[in-house]
Amino acid sequence: MKTPQQWAEYLPEPIRTEFLENVDASYIDYNEYTVCLDDCIVSSFSWGDTSEKGQGFIYWDRIHDRALNGDFSTPLPTTPTEVKEESLEEAAKSFAITIQTKEETASRLNAISWFTAGAKWQLEQMKIKSQPTPTKEGNVTAVEWFWDKIKSHFEHDGDLLETATFTFSIAKEKEKEQIVKCCIDTTQSCWTSLMDGIGKPLVFTDKDLENQQAEAEQYYNETYGGEK
Repeated sequence: MKTPQQWAEYLPEPIRTEFLENVDASYIDYNEYTVCLDDCIVSSFSWGDTSEKGQGFIYWDRIHDRALNGDFSTPLPTTPTEVKEESLEEAAKSFAITIQTKEETASRLNAISWFTAGAKWQLEQMKIKSQPTPTKEGNVTAVEWFWDKIKSHFEHDGDLLETATFTFSIAKEKEKEQIVKCCIDTTQSCWTSLMDGIGKPLVFTDKDLENQQAEAEQYYNETYGGEK
């Protein structure tokens, strides 16, 4: 069991400094002692409140995922001025954490892990369902597939082909908007369910929404090749 200040020693700069500046003892889910770094990141401050510092929910979500994956598994060296010897009183307090507190913490961690896994699974399933059958050229959207099947019927008439091609471009853009919106809605639904499950309020900042839009468009471009 460690305090946020002790867990901060596992983080590289500038993440360490950002984390310590954000720690809020008045935060509704603040725990003075936590069993692992990823839980400490969740319970030490509100991620959404850091958007004014250029961080925000998405930024700390990625740091949290890295902690879960073991990227910060060992303490990093500190300068001599940063080294602080733990007092006997602090050591005794840490050792004297009750079994009940440990059980509550473990239960909370299990809930976080369960909801995180469920949210990620739901997002992946939505992405899989939205993908069309691959062709030799790669993935195509439903509108592109339909256009490929019917465009030969318009090629005998230049004016008619021009009109049909223009209509196709509008339909393709509308379909892209729907796919991007689906990705954003799925992301927000997953995270809302996750945070509701552990009793934490969730507010998406403007920066969070910008990141979600960018990630959804990146998914579309990587899956369907962007502009064709």
